[in-house]
Amino acid sequence: MGMRKITFGNRSDNGVANHQVLMSIIQTASIQKLNPLTILLQLFTHPETVAATLLPPLSSSMG
Repeated sequence: MGMRKITFGNRSDNGVANHQVLMSIIQTASIQKLNPLTILLQLFTHPETVAATLLPPLSSSMG
């Protein structure tokens, strides 16, 4: 029972990977002074607009 507490309830490698992605999104939003819950809601409803908000701009010069 204690192990589930340590692993945030993940029972598989896929669960661990999903948890890591969610935590990364939450931390990125927080660092950028954005509301993580709002970002997650937008991510699940309009993923293309959230990516533009969280990701750094692409450099116009490649190379």
